[in-house]
Amino acid sequence: MGRVETSSKRYVASGKPRGKARRRNRVASAVAGMIWPQRSLISHRELAGPGALEPELWSKLRFMSEPLRKRCGMQFEIAVEPGEVCAACIADPPADDRARAALIYGEVSRDLVLGLKYQGRRDGLVVPGGWMAGAGAELVAEADLIVPVPLQYVRLVRRGVNQSDWLAAALARSAG
Repeated sequence: MGRVETSSKRYVASGKPRGKARRRNRVASAVAGMIWPQRSLISHRELAGPGALEPELWSKLRFMSEPLRKRCGMQFEIAVEPGEVCAACIADPPADDRARAALIYGEVSRDLVLGLKYQGRRDGLVVPGGWMAGAGAELVAEADLIVPVPLQYVRLVRRGVNQSDWLAAALARSAG
């Protein structure tokens, strides 16, 4: 955990842990790894080595890659100049100026998202947080604040958690 500023009623993380706190986190992670071995984020099976997914599932993930559309962040199917806007965004501009995603929504990525949304899987948040930090590095570098999307009250009560809260915190930690 980072240092915490308590200048208001809300607590805001103010950076990465330093010195003794960083060593304590590493030791705690090592001990936790011995007690609770890493499990697959999808199949929940114990993993033999490092990582969050079995190799066969990992190979099915499709990461977003260049060239990306400037506004919606989707992949272009053809080679274009950097920063091009797609016809769909010209015809019906999205509400935001830019968006980025780490993964193309597919069978395996869907299972990751559903596990987070409906099963409350917090154990692997470091992984998607890192993917999101990489995919949106330019946006994160320009950001003053990372804010989760609020969840509709009825859905929050039904699920008991707001997964975008967790993802925003994981992204903030990963991006420093």
